[in-house]
Amino acid sequence: MNKREEVAVIGLGVMGLPIVKNLVNAGIPTQVWNRSETSILKAVQAGATRMNSLSECSASVVLTVLPDIKEVRDVLVKGLHAALDERSILVVMGT
Repeated sequence: MNKREEVAVIGLGVMGLPIVKNLVNAGIPTQVWNRSETSILKAVQAGATRMNSLSECSASVVLTVLPDIKEVRDVLVKGLHAALDERSILVVMGT
Protein backbone atom coordinates (compact mmCIF):
# COMPACT_ATOMS: atom_id res chain seq x y z
CA MET A 1 0.00 0.00 0.00
CA ASN A 2 1.40 3.36 -1.00
CA LYS A 3 0.44 6.02 1.54
CA ARG A 4 0.12 9.63 0.47
CA GLU A 5 1.57 12.51 2.44
CA GLU A 6 -1.83 13.59 3.57
CA VAL A 7 -3.72 13.85 6.84
CA ALA A 8 -7.10 12.29 7.51
CA VAL A 9 -9.40 13.60 10.22
CA ILE A 10 -12.09 11.28 11.53
CA GLY A 11 -14.69 13.16 13.58
CA LEU A 12 -15.67 16.69 12.62
CA GLY A 13 -17.16 18.07 15.80
CA VAL A 14 -16.12 20.95 18.02
CA MET A 15 -12.41 20.08 17.71
CA GLY A 16 -12.24 18.15 14.45
CA LEU A 17 -13.67 20.72 12.04
CA PRO A 18 -11.38 23.55 13.20
CA ILE A 19 -8.41 21.17 12.90
CA VAL A 20 -9.43 20.42 9.31
CA LYS A 21 -9.74 24.11 8.48
CA ASN A 22 -6.26 24.82 9.92
CA LEU A 23 -4.70 21.92 8.00
CA VAL A 24 -6.32 23.02 4.72
CA ASN A 25 -5.32 26.66 5.31
CA ALA A 26 -1.74 25.48 5.85
CA GLY A 27 -1.82 23.76 2.45
CA ILE A 28 -1.90 20.23 3.82
CA PRO A 29 -4.06 17.83 1.78
CA THR A 30 -6.74 16.60 4.17
CA GLN A 31 -9.24 13.74 3.96
CA VAL A 32 -12.33 13.72 6.18
CA TRP A 33 -14.97 11.31 7.46
CA ASN A 34 -17.82 11.93 9.86
CA ARG A 35 -21.15 10.33 10.73
CA SER A 36 -23.16 13.48 9.99
CA GLU A 37 -23.39 14.92 6.50
CA THR A 38 -23.53 18.58 7.62
CA SER A 39 -20.02 18.55 9.07
CA ILE A 40 -18.62 16.77 6.03
CA LEU A 41 -20.06 19.44 3.75
CA LYS A 42 -18.47 22.19 5.86
CA ALA A 43 -15.09 20.45 5.69
CA VAL A 44 -15.36 19.95 1.93
CA GLN A 45 -16.32 23.61 1.48
CA ALA A 46 -13.14 24.48 3.39
CA GLY A 47 -11.10 22.42 0.89
CA ALA A 48 -10.90 18.94 2.39
CA THR A 49 -11.54 15.71 0.46
CA ARG A 50 -14.42 13.51 1.52
CA MET A 51 -13.94 9.82 2.21
CA ASN A 52 -17.15 7.93 1.44
CA SER A 53 -15.96 5.08 3.64
CA LEU A 54 -13.25 4.64 6.25
CA SER A 55 -11.53 2.00 4.12
CA GLU A 56 -10.85 4.70 1.48
CA CYS A 57 -8.34 6.40 3.78
CA SER A 58 -5.01 6.79 2.00
CA ALA A 59 -3.41 9.32 4.35
CA SER A 60 -0.14 8.63 6.12
CA VAL A 61 -1.34 10.40 9.29
CA VAL A 62 -4.81 9.78 10.71
CA LEU A 63 -6.33 11.83 13.52
CA THR A 64 -9.40 10.50 15.28
CA VAL A 65 -11.20 13.28 17.13
CA LEU A 66 -13.95 11.34 18.82
CA PRO A 67 -15.69 11.44 22.22
CA ASP A 68 -14.32 8.20 23.65
CA ILE A 69 -12.60 4.90 22.99
CA LYS A 70 -15.86 3.18 21.99
CA GLU A 71 -16.17 5.45 18.94
CA VAL A 72 -12.48 4.97 18.12
CA ARG A 73 -12.96 1.21 18.24
CA ASP A 74 -16.06 1.51 16.04
CA VAL A 75 -14.26 3.42 13.25
CA LEU A 76 -11.37 0.97 13.36
CA VAL A 77 -13.73 -1.98 12.99
CA LYS A 78 -15.80 -0.25 10.28
CA GLY A 79 -12.86 -0.04 7.89
CA LEU A 80 -10.14 2.27 9.16
CA HIS A 81 -8.01 -0.60 10.48
CA ALA A 82 -7.89 -2.16 7.00
CA ALA A 83 -6.65 1.13 5.53
CA LEU A 84 -3.73 1.45 7.96
CA ASP A 85 -0.34 -0.18 7.52
CA GLU A 86 2.91 -0.35 9.50
CA ARG A 87 3.95 3.13 8.31
CA SER A 88 0.66 4.80 9.26
CA ILE A 89 0.56 7.18 12.18
CA LEU A 90 -2.68 7.05 14.16
CA VAL A 91 -3.29 9.89 16.63
CA VAL A 92 -6.22 9.36 18.97
CA MET A 93 -7.61 12.62 20.33
CA GLY A 94 -10.54 12.52 22.72
CA THR A 95 -13.09 15.23 23.18
